[in-house]
Amino acid sequence: MSFLKAKLFIITLFIYSHFSHSQTIVESDSLALIDIYNSNPNNTLNWNLEQSVKNWNGVTISNFRVTSLKIASKNLTNLPNSFGDLDEIRNLELFRNPIRYLPESIGNLQKLNVLIASIMDLKAIPESLKNVNIGSYFLQDNNLGYSAFEGMMRLPGSYGSQGNISPDTTILYQDNYILTAPDSATNNVYQWYKDGNIINNENNRSININSDGIY
Repeated sequence: MSFLKAKLFIITLFIYSHFSHSQTIVESDSLALIDIYNSNPNNTLNWNLEQSVKNWNGVTISNFRVTSLKIASKNLTNLPNSFGDLDEIRNLELFRNPIRYLPESIGNLQKLNVLIASIMDLKAIPESLKNVNIGSYFLQDNNLGYSAFEGMMRLPGSYGSQGNISPDTTILYQDNYILTAPDSATNNVYQWYKDGNIINNENNRSININSDGIY
């Protein structure tokens, strides 16, 4: 009787130990990472989906959750909505990826402490992200107007300079035309130029033009 009990205990202990070793990450985190990979067919993540997630470059796991994700310069063009399931991430590095928009679900990352999303193609900041008290983040060299930062709990450590926030446009007009800057942040300071030269006393958001040129 005692021998059978001992044998049963050893088998049970082995099964439990094997299960603990194989479960390196919760399923929702794993699926979110796979979604990132599959939604960017030209990515250079170099993740082998046949291997354990703990072996994937740039992924740090603690207590079965992804806590750091460093996927800069991986030719990513978008992040799936399931990205918000990675809500234990503290450190997120996305810089040098041609991403234009971040998913609203990124606001689920309430524990986010560091966000580096510079040198990208961002055109907007999700409203949900403005409610995250990020310790430090960097958004320079995107295509963001300063109105994009209004309402944020904390200003980025670096957010300038930015690229064009509207495309170059050729306008045909008669007599005069009113040009209006595309960004309308509350505290914006405007300065109009014509052909690269400052136009004195033109410091409002709009300008009335009556001569050809590059403004």
